[in-house]
Amino acid sequence: MFIRGLLTLLFCSLLASPGWAATPTHDVSSNSGVKSNESATSAYSHVAGTLANGIAIIRVSSQDTTPGTISGVTYNGAAAIQCPAGSPTSFASSNRNAISLWYYLSPPAGSAAVVATFSEVMNSHIVSVSTYSNVDQSSPIGTCNAAVNFDATAPSEARVTVSSAVGELVVAIGSFASSTNTPTSSHDVRAAVLNSGNHNHCGTDTAGADTTVNMSCADAGSFSNAILGVSLKPSSGAILQSRPLPRFLFE
Repeated sequence: MFIRGLLTLLFCSLLASPGWAATPTHDVSSNSGVKSNESATSAYSHVAGTLANGIAIIRVSSQDTTPGTISGVTYNGAAAIQCPAGSPTSFASSNRNAISLWYYLSPPAGSAAVVATFSEVMNSHIVSVSTYSNVDQSSPIGTCNAAVNFDATAPSEARVTVSSAVGELVVAIGSFASSTNTPTSSHDVRAAVLNSGNHNHCGTDTAGADTTVNMSCADAGSFSNAILGVSLKPSSGAILQSRPLPRFLFE
């Protein structure tokens, strides 16, 4: 009887084994550097590693004296998806700064062209890309959230709260207008590019936590700013299916 009970407990524990989830993991990051007065279409190359359930996160910041907008981003010749869909987050209306964040699923290993298309020739723009593995391919991201001028009285920090969970990875882009300083962050910095006098470009990521994560970038001066973040969802494995226990265990 004791052996049968032990077998029953062991069999039930196997059937109840949970599925596994692989936490999103950073692969490599790159950036275009500062691009000034180029054509409305600008390109550079990102070299990704061999990724399982991969994603490319593309960050774009721009500055212009007129309200130019970004009309699209492609990765390896295919359209990336904007997060959130619609217009980029604009700030500093006097010199028309803006940021946007895009993603592309299953980026191939090796070099790929990253092309940002604007509505007009921008005074300057910066593009950065980070690739990650272990991201859910059917529901890769959570809810995007943005904040403009988080601290209006002394705007040396850009901060936004992003919904997340343990096992996820939160990614963000932040930027400061008219900056003369390279941005910093308490999170893992994947891009820190300065276009002195116009804007800087801050790309970060950090481990998700229960409910929310505060994403931030900082600047040594006080400038108008914006930040946009979203949580990457982990890829998941198969879960063992339950089925009736053998009758001999109850005999």
